Amino acid sequence: MYGMWENCVSCGACHAWVIRPQRVTCTGYDQHGKRKQQVLGGMLARCLMHELDHLSGKTILQQTVGPEFVVSGVAMAQRDLWPANFPSAEAYMTGSHQFFDYVTNYNYRATRV
Repeated sequence: MYGMWENCVSCGACHAWVIRPQRVTCTGYDQHGKRKQQVLGGMLARCLMHELDHLSGKTILQQTVGPEFVVSGVAMAQRDLWPANFPSAEAYMTGSHQFFDYVTNYNYRATRV
């Protein structure tokens, strides 16, 4: 599982700490009706799950761990003013565009999709 600060235009200028799987398996059909299956990982998996949440009527505000894990864009820019380990140790130490890997307890820089 990866934790990451996500933001979304559907939620205004807020950021939410959201935990998602590291990989997802997608199954579908191509334009010729042939069944396809693909494993997605990293940011591609996160983006797909984020958009699938929208299709289910959910936003990052429903997917976050709790209300203390939702902060404004201004607060994200002033993280140096946060109390130590706020709102949690892993969320505190993970900057924008980084993943926190709950398996290895390590931060990774997200790569562009």
